[in-house]
Amino acid sequence: MKDSTNKSNNSNRISPELHDHFAEMLAGLTEACEDAVLVVDRDLRVVLYNSALERLGEAIGIRPKNVLGRKLDDIYPALTDEIAAEYRGALASGETIERRRVLRGDKELWIESRKHPIKSGDEILFVLVFIRDITRYRHIESALRQSQQRYHDLVDNAPIGIFRSTPGGELISANSAMVRIYGFDSEEQMKKAGAGATYCDPARRELLMKRLAEEGTVTGFESKHLRPDGQEIWVLSNTYAVTDDQGSVLFFEGIDQDITARKKAEESLRESERLTRAVVEHSPLGISVRDRFGKLLFHNDAWLKIWNIWPEDLIDYTTRERDTLEFDKRDDYLGDWKNKVKAIYERGGYLHVPELDLRKNRKGRPLWLSQHFYAIMDDSDVVERVVILTEDITAQRQAGEALRRSEEMNRLLLNNVRAAIVLVTYEGVFVFLNEAAARAHSKTVEEATGQTMWDLFPQEMADLQMKNIRQVIDTRQPFTHEICTPVSGDWRWYWVSVQPFRDSDGTVKAAMVITVDIDDRKKAEQELRASRDDLERRVAERTEQLAEANEELRLEQETLHQKNIALQEVLGQIEDGKRAMAAQIQANIDRIAMPILESMERRSVHSSEHVVKLLRECLTDIAAPFISRLDTRPVNLSPRELQICNMIRSGLSSKQIASSLNTSLLTVNKQRNQIRRKLGIANQKVNLVTYLQKLEENSSR
Repeated sequence: MKDSTNKSNNSNRISPELHDHFAEMLAGLTEACEDAVLVVDRDLRVVLYNSALERLGEAIGIRPKNVLGRKLDDIYPALTDEIAAEYRGALASGETIERRRVLRGDKELWIESRKHPIKSGDEILFVLVFIRDITRYRHIESALRQSQQRYHDLVDNAPIGIFRSTPGGELISANSAMVRIYGFDSEEQMKKAGAGATYCDPARRELLMKRLAEEGTVTGFESKHLRPDGQEIWVLSNTYAVTDDQGSVLFFEGIDQDITARKKAEESLRESERLTRAVVEHSPLGISVRDRFGKLLFHNDAWLKIWNIWPEDLIDYTTRERDTLEFDKRDDYLGDWKNKVKAIYERGGYLHVPELDLRKNRKGRPLWLSQHFYAIMDDSDVVERVVILTEDITAQRQAGEALRRSEEMNRLLLNNVRAAIVLVTYEGVFVFLNEAAARAHSKTVEEATGQTMWDLFPQEMADLQMKNIRQVIDTRQPFTHEICTPVSGDWRWYWVSVQPFRDSDGTVKAAMVITVDIDDRKKAEQELRASRDDLERRVAERTEQLAEANEELRLEQETLHQKNIALQEVLGQIEDGKRAMAAQIQANIDRIAMPILESMERRSVHSSEHVVKLLRECLTDIAAPFISRLDTRPVNLSPRELQICNMIRSGLSSKQIASSLNTSLLTVNKQRNQIRRKLGIANQKVNLVTYLQKLEENSSR
């Protein structure tokens, strides 16, 4: 049904006359033709056109509707004399005429036309015209021209092969390194050969083109090439497709590296496996070989030691069959390198991972590793094996860190000490100065380095210093001295040490001079000596004064001794008076107050017994006052605290004290704690009642 429809449609666009003369040709023309097709006779009447002309017609100004038998100027209003002349020229000359022209309207449109004369015997009967919209290709050509110059400027001097080619195999450009790799004499010679001319196996280029079409970028692609001189080389290619805004491929760009040496090494490895194994087993590097799915096929002892794996733990590594490449937790140490390592297993190539940090998951393993991954390909260029070289670089890292720290400490030390430190050759040239030395001459380190002793010092001083320096270099013996020299019109003292400086081979070609400004120390020593002499004089004078003062003091002491004797007699008389007064008070209490108190005790109720008891003790204390003695102690008790102390000493409980003072039990307990703190027995296992009673006994003695 579809075929008959197409046939019917085609017949509407083909003149019967054309059927008679070119039936065989029409059988080859199909609607699949992407170009617009138009056939005109000698009178420029349309005898055939295809559907592509209908699609393109409006863009170029042709109205291809019911046009069979109509003349060109009728269906093509924009037909110019120049275009009409091309048709007549093809009919007259029998030659094909090709033209490119631009149509400018809402947007620029480029058209390419080819006018082929069609003969019947010697007579030209028709003109077959192919019309193509080449606007997109013109834009591509323009983009190519603009980028070629930039491309050449960037890559011409690159040390690796850089190229640009078209999908059809045309080599657009190649830098000098690319030309050298493939053994050509010039870029022009290589362009003539074409992009795929050197492949030993053309199928490799076809595979590369297929992968570029599918992936857009191909890295680590290895292939064998034949140079013009007959030498075979291996090349590692990294290629990507450059597309326009619509995603169509404009050209390919890539980088080629000559890996012939590595490929030969891999071949030698396969051919001498027995010898290699002997070397590998004793290598300090951890060497392992895996298949393309990650199964462990070989390892040496160093590999076991680096990864801290016991032979009996290798079962999962060596026996588990795998049909895909998968990473597990043991591979987490690779971090961001996983994808690149995976590419080695899947596509081949080589990868060097300079540093891997294992500090987070060490567990007895090294802290730092370096690894090399490279794939061994089979005869079909499929990854067969992946060799992994693992190196424990912990010691190197630590040594490097220690060296960097040491260098930084030395730099800080040299630049922050106040001493001027310089390195001077036998000829008097400064090959090193620290910042203090440069500042002493009002220069920067860069300005002073390379100058001579005579550039920075007066002639006489420079000669004297160089004499000492050369003596140290000749004798290999250090020299140290103190010198007073004029600086800016002022004499200053310096401590100078000249040490022989040995090169790495042990020879002495220079001396290190360390100069310390000791002028302040020298002046301080002079001042110290003057102060010591003045002090000795003053001590002698003071000793004489003290002798006179001691005699006066002895006389005063004798006078004070006589006064103390008189004072002791007065104090004894006062104490006797106090005891007599206390006895009188006690007698009055016994005679007057106690009988009344005894009468109260007989009449008091049980609840007030403790109050009466307390009153008795207070009256007793009038004669032997416990409170007054406690108040004189340096404890700073308040009147209420003194009152509570007296109640506690009398044996009253906190509850009884609270009742007597008409306050709360909590307040009494707080005051008891405050009393213990002021008496210095807080947080001690001391009974307060016992402590106060003993205090009373001691005060009465």
